[in-house]
Amino acid sequence: MVLTYEDRNLQMKALSAVPISDITDRASQRLRDEQKVARELKKNLEEAELYEKYFLHELIDWFRKDYFSWVDVRICKDCGIDMTLVRDFLIESSSKPSYPYKIEIYECPMCGLFSDFPRYHDANMLLSTKEGRCSEWVQVFTLIVIALGWRARYIYDFTDHEWTEVWSSVTNRWIHCDPCEGLVDCPLVYEVGWGKELTFILAIACDDLQDVTWRYSCNHKSLSTRRLPHLEKKYLSQILQIRKRLLDNKSIARRKYILKGVITELAELMLEPKPSGSYIGRISGSYSWKEARSELGCQEHKGYIWSPLKSEVKLSIRYCTAKDIYVRDERGKEGIYFGWHNYTYSYRNIFRKEETDWKMTYLAKKDENKTGVVIWKFDLSESNVVIKTIKIKCNCFVLHLGNVSWELECEGYPTVRAENVDFFETSKLENSSCFTLTATLGENLKSNWQHSQLFRQPMDIKFNFPFIVTVTMKSPL
Repeated sequence: MVLTYEDRNLQMKALSAVPISDITDRASQRLRDEQKVARELKKNLEEAELYEKYFLHELIDWFRKDYFSWVDVRICKDCGIDMTLVRDFLIESSSKPSYPYKIEIYECPMCGLFSDFPRYHDANMLLSTKEGRCSEWVQVFTLIVIALGWRARYIYDFTDHEWTEVWSSVTNRWIHCDPCEGLVDCPLVYEVGWGKELTFILAIACDDLQDVTWRYSCNHKSLSTRRLPHLEKKYLSQILQIRKRLLDNKSIARRKYILKGVITELAELMLEPKPSGSYIGRISGSYSWKEARSELGCQEHKGYIWSPLKSEVKLSIRYCTAKDIYVRDERGKEGIYFGWHNYTYSYRNIFRKEETDWKMTYLAKKDENKTGVVIWKFDLSESNVVIKTIKIKCNCFVLHLGNVSWELECEGYPTVRAENVDFFETSKLENSSCFTLTATLGENLKSNWQHSQLFRQPMDIKFNFPFIVTVTMKSPL
């Protein structure tokens, strides 16, 4: 399958859809923003490495939001409800080379309409359908990366997921890229975030095959116990045979280059990576589908506390759902913080939803049978200031039985409550030095998960902030 990615006609077809200039412009702008901050802080930047990372982020962002669509189940075009999978079967492809593929047949439980979902193993067909699950996404994304002039390989995880690795000529290493999850260089997410028990992960390229499982685990000892010796021996033998067959068609110089890379990578894979930052469960796919696959990961996160910077007289935190970033003023410059969940104190049963059909995004409950909660914490105690007033802009979107309730809490002070509002303010916490802001979604469990939404906004909006926390501060008495 990956051998077809070298076909120049197929590459040109893939490239015709890619807005290269827009992606390049956005990556360049992100680099310029970093350069401005670095100059102020008199800090050196690895500019080539940063630009490479930003370009891949922007490429994935376009691919997820504007190009490819995720399919959980078919939706009845007449009734607008989820259809039910009734059967599937294999069929031979008419394309050359031929790859058998599965067709899933869905039936509407209301009107009886049937609809099929072909699971193509043909990137050419997928450039037309532009839909699927992780396999289809990664086939096309890998093709596009290769068409752009990068070395890339298709990654197959035996515990049922696929993604891409891209060769960085700047850092001389393979970079993990998951277009379904919007991730770049976050290889431990499957083990640490999703809770997967990995066994074998293969990297498949047009000129090589490699077992890269160890890159994706921070517990090599535990991983070893799941890799049965007879399977390990079998797969190693197959890898060596396939590698020899692929290299036989290459020039001597190319063979030497590839084998040198194999040796370097094997040395790297011996090092056990360490987790850093926050990891969350799977984003792509419906809640029930992810739950059945045990890929939800840890449902609770604890940690971040917002506090004022020196000389600040007002602490203002803004969040843009479309960009999934927080912005705050840092000594006259805008500091940017990526990922809504990374800068909460705690959350459970909450996720960021992207509606690719309506082009809207918002925070909502993962499981409609449970309440969703997200908490932000603010602490001024080490800044020699106290609270004067608190203003909260908190756009919510509520339908039918849905609801969004808010609580501002500080020990020893009255709790400030609000429900289904877009703005509220208070001075009841005046002279306190810390507080938590809690949003609770869908306390009425009879409501649909989509009926309680936080910070809903169009996905293509530039910089608009549906959530703003403004804390005015003063000197203590």
